[in-house]
This record gives sequence, C-alpha cells and structure tokens, in this order.
Amino acid sequence: MRLAFYQQDIAWEDPQENFRKVELAFEDVAADILVVPETFSTGFSDNMAAMAEVPKGATYDFALRMARKHDALFVGTWTVKVEGVVYNRLHWVRPDGEFGFYDKAHFSRCFQARFGMKPGLETIRALCDALGNPQRKFAAIHVAGTNGKGAVCAILDAVLGGARYTSPHLVRINERFFLYGVPIGDDVLESAAAKVSRLAPPDLTFFEALTAVAFVAFAEADPEWTVLETGLGGRLDATNICEPKLTVITKIGLDHCDWLGDTVEKIAAEKAGIVKPGVPVVLARN
Repeated sequence: MRLAFYQQDIAWEDPQENFRKVELAFEDVAADILVVPETFSTGFSDNMAAMAEVPKGATYDFALRMARKHDALFVGTWTVKVEGVVYNRLHWVRPDGEFGFYDKAHFSRCFQARFGMKPGLETIRALCDALGNPQRKFAAIHVAGTNGKGAVCAILDAVLGGARYTSPHLVRINERFFLYGVPIGDDVLESAAAKVSRLAPPDLTFFEALTAVAFVAFAEADPEWTVLETGLGGRLDATNICEPKLTVITKIGLDHCDWLGDTVEKIAAEKAGIVKPGVPVVLARN
C-alpha cells in the first residue's frame, strides 16, 4: 500500500487556496491513499446526522475529484460544527463517490497497526537483516530518557558533526534525519526510502520504516558518529537494534505510562533496556 502525505502549511481560512495547493502537491504522485492530516476546509453542515451522508459542496467535490484523478482513497481532516461546537474529523472519499468519516476509535483500529506503536524488535531486525544490517556500519550513540533526550541529541550532533535521528518532525519529515548539521535532502531520503520499501513487510509500522530509512541513509553517508534517539522507551524501541559505542539515559519521569508502566521504576527499567554489555553508559542524575 502506497501512502502520500501533504505536509505543507494550511491556510485554514481559505479553502479554495488550500484546494489549489493540495492539488499541486499531489500532481505527480502515485499512491493508493492521499492524506491531508491538517484541517483544510469547513465543508459540512451543522447537522451531526449529515456526517453519515454524502455532503454537497466544494469540499466533497474537491475530494472526489482528487480521488478519481489519482484512483486513490482521499483522506482529509475537515471541520464539522454541531450545536455551535467545532469538531475536526478525519473523512474519506473513494473514487466511486462513497464517503465516510473515522471517529477516534475507528481511526485507531484502522491505522494503529501502521502508524501506531508496536513494541518489539522482530520486524525491524528482520528488515535490517534483509537490508544488510546497515545499523552495524556506523558508530552510534544511543540516547533514551523522559526529559532532555532531544536536547542531548542536538548538542551531541552539534559537537560531533555527524548524523542524527530524532522524532518527531515539525514541518518536513527530513527534519528527523540530520547529516553534517542539516536535514538530509529529498534525494537522499527518497533513495533510502525506496530501498526500505522494496523489502518492507506489510506489518511494518511508520516508526520502524523511518528507523530503517535512517540506518540506510547513515550507513551510506558514513559519518564519524551517529546519534540515535529512542522513540518510545528503549528496550523494545526500533532503534535498539543498533550496536552503540556509547549509551546515554537522561532524566526519567512518568511518560507513556500505558506502554511503559505506571511507576518511575518500571519506566526506568524500559529505558535501561538500551544498555549493552561492555558499552559505556552516561546516566543523568534522577
């Protein structure tokens, strides 16, 4: 399944300009699903019941045109006003005109497997093995923690001047991957992503895919040092298949308690999962 995301700025008050920008962005894209994650229109009525019906108006017409033009499912975040309260809902339109929306629970069920969290190393380890284990081809510093790990990664990268993988990004996905002080270019990102995509299993999550992309891009660039930030916890995080020269654990607090545990001790145990035999550890005072 091929997905394409629109990641540019949205002028919420100007739907027609948004339509134009989205259409241009997807002009040469071949994908099965086109996604506009930010709210880009207010094209629905004030009636909650109308949300389950095919609406009339510019927003639906535009979404249907995009779906038919690309022969893809078009997914966008559009606004509905109910009794004076504004709700943002993720709606979809198919080329045949069928229309619907995802409530939070439905969205979670449909997309959790791909874009949610799936602790475990089996999938990423198998993928990287198929890729030739790029994570073994650079000297890594692995960073986990609750508070300050992003700042620590940025400082280490500024001092060492190599590569850095962090999350999330603010504007463009390239921001997750730094080489020699700047985000990697689109050509480098697309090349690494294509290699991962060819071997990616169907149950690969978004974060696992990006982690593999980082490994491939950094292995090919061959920096002297690479700084890797964990995404969630440490022990079962996709980055934890790296073979670091140094590990760093910043201050530990309560975070992601539904995944990591409901006490600082339980969470600390998960973060400590990045510690490797014979590898030095820098541990922040807690």
